[in-house]
Amino acid sequence: MNEQQKIEQAHVLTEGDGWDCYYFARDIEGADIQALQARLLEIGDGYACYSFARDVKGADIQALQARVLTEGSGWDCYCFARDIEGANTEALLSRAEQLKEV
Repeated sequence: MNEQQKIEQAHVLTEGDGWDCYYFARDIEGADIQALQARLLEIGDGYACYSFARDVKGADIQALQARVLTEGSGWDCYCFARDIEGANTEALLSRAEQLKEV
């Protein structure tokens, strides 16, 4: 990462939303994936967590899944179950059914 990207990452980690964390991790080579994921897990919505799990190499699938199960919509749970290798499809689809959105 260059100096400007380091400054931008620091801003994303303190002021950014979950989508900012996702896009930065996905698009910037050398981004601090663990720090961006940690911020996402604090503030991100379910679909941002699903997207991070789907698109960011080195993502912690289990931690992101836990956030989707507690904060996500039925659609978020369904997408995670459908697309993420190693996902607990039974738990995700059960949660989606509870939310009655699938």
